[in-house]
Amino acid sequence: MDKRSWTLSPAGMLIIITFVAIGVIFARYFNGRKARYLAHVEYWVLSPTTKLPDLTETMAAVMKAPGIGPAEGLLFSDIRFKIGLILSSKNKNSEIMNRLDYRDAFARSGSAIRVQYTSETKLDQRKHLQFCVHVANALAGQVGALSILDVVADRLWAVPEFQAFLSLKHQAVGFEEHVEITQRDDFSFLVRGLQKVGVPDIHTYPVEQDQLMLARSILEEYSKSSWDAMEPRMDPIEEYGDQFMLLRAPIKPGMESARLLRRQAR
Repeated sequence: MDKRSWTLSPAGMLIIITFVAIGVIFARYFNGRKARYLAHVEYWVLSPTTKLPDLTETMAAVMKAPGIGPAEGLLFSDIRFKIGLILSSKNKNSEIMNRLDYRDAFARSGSAIRVQYTSETKLDQRKHLQFCVHVANALAGQVGALSILDVVADRLWAVPEFQAFLSLKHQAVGFEEHVEITQRDDFSFLVRGLQKVGVPDIHTYPVEQDQLMLARSILEEYSKSSWDAMEPRMDPIEEYGDQFMLLRAPIKPGMESARLLRRQAR
């Protein structure tokens, strides 16, 4: 983004906010599907086998896990929760299986056991997240999996690393373990994982190269506060005495574009 879009006068910022707000309203009016609420969690347990294990045993193992109680156990019967099987032999051409950084992991697996929870009604607790993490861990133990792919955050876990994370944080609902912020080659940023708690993920417009550290800091603060509140942060973020705002617009369900604007102190 050019310097004129990075530093704005109060009047200029007000004009842009007004036009963006109008654009968002029209986008949501004409494409309600893109603007709807979406909370989505999805893990792929990369299994050496080609069959689902006994899910009764899975449930028993999950209910014994620290941090899991009756409230989480009820999610086994929630229609928003699903477990399915993806055979590697029938999905050889899928984009995710052919990603260079995932290819070796999929080459060692006969299937992926998909654990997912999707809600289009607003959530006010994180028990679905805690539950799905423990289900993925239990399945990995049953089938002898080597890796667990967090599809939403785009992160591949080695199973020992995943188990070590759970042994330290039984509830497994922390921001650091569930959200990834990555810088792309064009100096834009991608925030993945927020949609697990009903907050759209973000793909920013490119920023000036000398503003990369500042932009990442702003995105981290926005993402952490949004994660904690389970809703997008709307108020400006103060940094170095100035105010920053993310002007967001929907791209697709669970994803928004964002432009970072700065209002300099007088």
